[in-house]
Amino acid sequence: MPIYLYDIKLWKKYSQKSLKLFEKCTLIRLKREMEDKQILRPHQYGFRDELGTVHQLATIKQEIENAFKNGKIKGMVTIDIIKAYDRAWHQGIIYKMLKLEIQLALVKLFNSLLSERKLFVFKNGASSKLRDQKAGLTQGGPSSPDLWNINVSDAPELCHSGKYTYADDMAFTSQGTIPDVIDV
Repeated sequence: MPIYLYDIKLWKKYSQKSLKLFEKCTLIRLKREMEDKQILRPHQYGFRDELGTVHQLATIKQEIENAFKNGKIKGMVTIDIIKAYDRAWHQGIIYKMLKLEIQLALVKLFNSLLSERKLFVFKNGASSKLRDQKAGLTQGGPSSPDLWNINVSDAPELCHSGKYTYADDMAFTSQGTIPDVIDV
């Protein structure tokens, strides 16, 4: 039986949908593991059920108001990690999953989803060579947000400061009584 081009396109379309469905089902198990093991820190507002930027901003606003009521000055530093998703190291994420004692079967599944990925650039009718993709999470991929949260779950805490993260954006707050000196 001959295979026609439109059959291959159809097969690719359904195989990609099947992979996404598989990834979503696996993600349900990963989320449950992350909740049971309390992997996500309270300051991580990104990609969490029932939390978002509104909650994060309300918390920071409340913190600022409390500081002013107590005669203190609140300072804040914000950081945006440029191309964070593009730089997420696959083996580092797998290592952290093992360190966090995620079920080995899940670690192996996500290792297979992340490993042996290939990429190329196509522009103006020309394409680059096929290369290994050893870093980066798929933009819009079902598991990318949770894998990112695992990636940053071990970020260090600072003494006497508030920390608020949303995906690759971080805000650190601290307070003091003199504008030039705010304890960190």
